[in-house]
Amino acid sequence: MPILADFPKLMGSYAVACHDINYTLAVDGFDSNSMSSDDSNATKLDGKEFTHPKVDSVYVRIFYPTTVSKKSTYFSKANWLTSDHYGIALCDLVGIPGFIAKALATRAAQKRTHFYMDAPLSDEEASYPIVIFSHGLAGNRLIYSNLCSQLASHGLIVFAIEHRDGSGSLALGADGKWIPFEKTHRENWDLFQDQITFRAAEVQICLELVREINTGKQPCLKGDPVLYDFCGRLDQQNMTMAGHSFGGATTALLLRSPLNPFRCGILFDPWVQPIMNKHGCHQPLTRPILGIASDQFVNWTQNFDLVQQLFSDVMPGVTTTLTSVIGSDHQAQSDIPLILRHLMRFDIRLFFQTCPTQTLRINCLASIEFLRIHLHRSNPTARIAIPQWTSCKSNKKLIVHQEICGKPELSAA
Repeated sequence: MPILADFPKLMGSYAVACHDINYTLAVDGFDSNSMSSDDSNATKLDGKEFTHPKVDSVYVRIFYPTTVSKKSTYFSKANWLTSDHYGIALCDLVGIPGFIAKALATRAAQKRTHFYMDAPLSDEEASYPIVIFSHGLAGNRLIYSNLCSQLASHGLIVFAIEHRDGSGSLALGADGKWIPFEKTHRENWDLFQDQITFRAAEVQICLELVREINTGKQPCLKGDPVLYDFCGRLDQQNMTMAGHSFGGATTALLLRSPLNPFRCGILFDPWVQPIMNKHGCHQPLTRPILGIASDQFVNWTQNFDLVQQLFSDVMPGVTTTLTSVIGSDHQAQSDIPLILRHLMRFDIRLFFQTCPTQTLRINCLASIEFLRIHLHRSNPTARIAIPQWTSCKSNKKLIVHQEICGKPELSAA
């Protein structure tokens, strides 16, 4: 039996590919005055754009549908980690000794996934909806590969950001230097506030990247033939913001802005204390949101009470659904429990938990059905064959904690 387990097979009808982009914003490439809630990619809070003095670039991995055949010899399957540095950093955070960490990291950097590297975008649809994904503390753009590729296999283009705010296990800077995880105490709200502002600024730059790719603007596409397939094929009218843990807080912060460009949002096990403790609840959610919590976070009442409060504070007509998966663990949203499930099988705690493969399957199916409902596509379900939302909710492993629908505004007499 191999040390590292294989990824689950893709559930959707599309094959999937990935492509990495290290994008720096041009000095004259961002015109804030031209942005509006109807046709822009601006994200604003209290009338101000999310900006940070240290943010002028973003590093993303794009997961997208492709038509590459399984028998293709021209395009190879992508490795899970692009460098053993990522694996060593993850091992260091959990205290794995150096010689074991090096061995695991080497294996992880050689581990093949089910998606291709740099294959062309599928031409089966004229355009594809967009998901921007924000990772959690100690994450990066790579360790949610199963979740992101599963979404892409259902006809979505996912931009997974590698945040450079010091919250990632390791991040590659715009200058090619590594940015390590910034260790701190759990209630350093000032640091978390700075980091979440940094993250929101990166999301805003990612939105500008989406616009430049879609319009074929140079020099964004220069020297990158893969991106030419994306010109005019990114459905900017159907964008979703999603994130896990600290990325869930990032998502919530953005979706409380009245001028954000997203149709809806998905919060995977959100850690919302940084925004609720700092910002308070004076800004209601402005878009439909699905929340999928783990048992671990449901039982963490200090955070989950705030999550329920967040999901209850909505603009008129906005719906929110908060669920959890019985027996699930916080890290089950990421690839880690999947990849390490052979090594973890002797952990007695796992006998009381839902299999991480099953947890992620439930999460993905619920997410896809939520998007099917809320994205305004002319033919949104042509390639999606999954249970309806009512069937998702009837799954014995999925608990619906609350469903809120903001009351419609009363018309003037």
